[in-house]
Amino acid sequence: APAKKSRAVWIFYTYLGVMLAGCFYPARTGIFTLRTKFNIPMYDWMAPAPLQDIVINLLMYIPVGILLMVIARKRASLQGAIFRAILLGTGISVGVEFVQYFITDRVSSALDVALNFGGTSIGVLVAVVLEKLTRPRDARITSSSSSQD
Repeated sequence: APAKKSRAVWIFYTYLGVMLAGCFYPARTGIFTLRTKFNIPMYDWMAPAPLQDIVINLLMYIPVGILLMVIARKRASLQGAIFRAILLGTGISVGVEFVQYFITDRVSSALDVALNFGGTSIGVLVAVVLEKLTRPRDARITSSSSSQD
C-alpha cells in the first residue's frame, strides 16, 4: 500500500495550487476566462508596482522554502534537505516564469526567479532555525521522560 502523505505535503500542494493560480491571474486564457464569464470579483493584487512586485515575490516563496524543507528533512540530512528545498523551490519558479512567457497578460522575468530563489532561501533558513530551536527542547523532554521510567 502506498504511504500516506504527511500533513506538510498536503499543505504544500494546497499552497502551491493557490500560489500558481495567483501567478497566472489575470489571464484571458483557459480557466481564467471562466472567472470573467461568471463575474466573480477579483482584486488585482499583482498591480504593476515595482516595490510591491519585489515584496510579493519574496514573501510568496518563503512558505515554499519552509514546507519543502519540512518535507525534505524527513528523508535527507540537513545539507541534503537544504539543497533539495532550494533546488525545487527555484525549479518551481523557473517553471512558472516559463509558462508566463507564453501568456500575453503576464510578464516573465529573471528578476522574479532571483526574488523567488531569495524567498525560498529565507524560508529554508527559517525552517533550519526553527528546527535548531525545537530539537533541543524535544530531546530534553524525551530524556527526562525516559529517566523517570
